[in-house]
Amino acid sequence: MRTPDNSDAALAARALEAIRDGIIVTDRNATIVMVNAAFCRMTGFSGAEVVGKKPNVLQSGMHGKEFYRRMWAELLASGQWEGEIWNCKRNGEVFLEYIRISAILDATGEATHYAAVFSDITDKRMAERKLEWLANYDMLTGLPNRRLFHARLSASLREPESEREGKHLLFIDLDGFKWQNDKYGHALGDRLLRSAAERLKAEVGERGTVYRYGGDEFTVLLDPLPTGVRLEDWTNGLLAAFRKPLPVEDSEIVQPLSIGVAPLRELSSPADSDRFVRHADSSMYRAKKAGGDRWVLHEDGLLSPEEERARKVGELREALANGQLLLHYQPKFEVASKRLAGLEALVRWNHPQRGELAPGEFIPLAEETGLIAEIGEWVLGRAVAQLREWEDWGYEPVPVSVNLSPIELQREGLAGRIEGLLAKLGLPARLLELEVTESSMMRDIDPVLSNLTELRRLGVGIAIDDFGTGYSSLGQLARFPVDTIKIDKSFIQSSREDEPAPIVESIVNLAHGMKLKVVAEGVEDERQLRLLSRLHCELAQGFLFSRPLPAREIEERYWKKSAAR
Repeated sequence: MRTPDNSDAALAARALEAIRDGIIVTDRNATIVMVNAAFCRMTGFSGAEVVGKKPNVLQSGMHGKEFYRRMWAELLASGQWEGEIWNCKRNGEVFLEYIRISAILDATGEATHYAAVFSDITDKRMAERKLEWLANYDMLTGLPNRRLFHARLSASLREPESEREGKHLLFIDLDGFKWQNDKYGHALGDRLLRSAAERLKAEVGERGTVYRYGGDEFTVLLDPLPTGVRLEDWTNGLLAAFRKPLPVEDSEIVQPLSIGVAPLRELSSPADSDRFVRHADSSMYRAKKAGGDRWVLHEDGLLSPEEERARKVGELREALANGQLLLHYQPKFEVASKRLAGLEALVRWNHPQRGELAPGEFIPLAEETGLIAEIGEWVLGRAVAQLREWEDWGYEPVPVSVNLSPIELQREGLAGRIEGLLAKLGLPARLLELEVTESSMMRDIDPVLSNLTELRRLGVGIAIDDFGTGYSSLGQLARFPVDTIKIDKSFIQSSREDEPAPIVESIVNLAHGMKLKVVAEGVEDERQLRLLSRLHCELAQGFLFSRPLPAREIEERYWKKSAAR
């Protein structure tokens, strides 16, 4: 080994200056002897201002003496310490850094210096907090969302039964909201939801917490009412409050409620929480079926898990057998030209008691019981038959995409069945696109890869749905023969025109680098559309353009007949 010379020292100095992390070196008495350029850039201090001083020149005052005592105790005992510290820049701005401190030892093992390497993680932490907020709160109303509701309900159900006495769950639906939304538009519907949420919060006050459960449904975890206040009187008061008009911009709208109520004392285990919510939900539908603007208390006790599951599965089998399923189609548009470019087929259940149900209300059960295979075949067959009808009627159909479940994606012979279906109806494969989620692709890679490769050979389009939510390896994704990536709507809706969510820009750049098209889901306003245009995103879908529509409305809105039926 050669002896270090001046050239080595110069190289080491240049290396320190080139490192992007901040570096501080102190002597054994914790006096700063050196900092690098990144330190100066991050903190605003020059080297001359801090050399010869203690690192406490950076202290923000956000940590007490005990914090630093423990830090130094560990550093002296082990020669290392790492963690997060809030420090202060020269201009007074507080920032969060992740720092690693190591002792520099001489030949005898004594510490002569300490070297600290740190990075500014303020933006990262703020992004994490924003993501945490987005995961637990509804963007439209600012209320806690379904995820947080279920977490808090489960926590409540772990309490002793004596502490749950007097607590109730309210499941609330806005009567006639769908009619209002369809007649006056999505924008007014959003404003009405915000106004209803504000009134609910005001009426519930400190007696409980209001959650947006989804769509026009809200839940309330109601604490015990004050002595002398009956549940009947309080709930009737809530109904009365919504018989008064809600302010919606320059107009007022009367928006009555249907409410299902269930006492928390009915439950003996957090495992019953899902069934408990369904019973409150069914009580709400009883109120709605009776004419709305009323509340119904669930007092019938809980069905056993086996009975509840059997009832649901039976209803779903009846839906398949009796033609209760239907398809709606949500248009996709070219961002640049705003021309219709495709349709996504979305299944609905026209439930005889509960009305039209969205996929999230029955697809999970179908996946658990294996009925998803039958539903998937029905959806695929109905979508392809609809394409055939449109061609026969003289329209020029655009590609239709169909969602594939994990079970369907892994089934042997999938490509052959689809090839046979297309051949039977005389349709080109380019008119069909299959949407698969990241997580479903990763469950059992070999059969999935085989099926997708064969489908692409046929000319069927393959899209990764809800991209960015599956945490998959990019290396793994690159193995699959996909041609389109769909950005999950949560990322689109968390973007601002002047500051896109970093993940949106990253996904678009990644997709274009892999020669893939990008579809943005959940586009709701022109601001988001301008952002996507600036990022050169090819396609978009969402309520800005259209809600999912029945086939006949698609025809009337987007196509002109070129041949008589």
